[in-house]
Amino acid sequence: MKKIYTIDLLDNLDLGDYGDDLNDYRDTDHYICDAISYVADNATSIHYSDILDFIRRDPEALADVIDEGLYDPSKNYDIWKHAQAAEYMTIERDIHENIADILMMCAVHFIRYDLNLEEIDEELAEIVREWCDEADHNDRMNEIPDQIREWLDERENEGFEEFCGSCDSCDNCKYRDCKSLDECKAKFKEDKTNE
Repeated sequence: MKKIYTIDLLDNLDLGDYGDDLNDYRDTDHYICDAISYVADNATSIHYSDILDFIRRDPEALADVIDEGLYDPSKNYDIWKHAQAAEYMTIERDIHENIADILMMCAVHFIRYDLNLEEIDEELAEIVREWCDEADHNDRMNEIPDQIREWLDERENEGFEEFCGSCDSCDNCKYRDCKSLDECKAKFKEDKTNE
């Protein structure tokens, strides 16, 4: 099976302005939509000078947030809260527009830094891309990492059941000196890797 360097999977991803921040939640139990909200909340300006900079950069967002019903200017109008609501909405939109690529980046970072794999099977890369494209905002952030773990575990154990069932008993097994089934699996995997 053809191998791909995981670093190459990051090429041509559009993460928007805030996609990197979602990576902090890549293997957590948070819903994707909640993780997006946390990023937007943390990235929204709190200092007056930063809020004014946002208003200067993106004045249309002030009207958009009212049109979306996310800020009601008729009740105790506050320019600062209005601008913060607009910035929050802008950040959330940026992430939502790029969510498949952002989840792909999270998956690649999970594979590279949490599993310490520099390369993976091309088949896994294609499957991960599909999972990222099909992810729903109500999925949990750790669903793709869990699917990756499961896929890798299945590939690691591939062939063990047939091998183990080919003996009449453990007494006839190539690994009969093992003290547990896990130890037997580990030796089987080691031999498979060395082939």
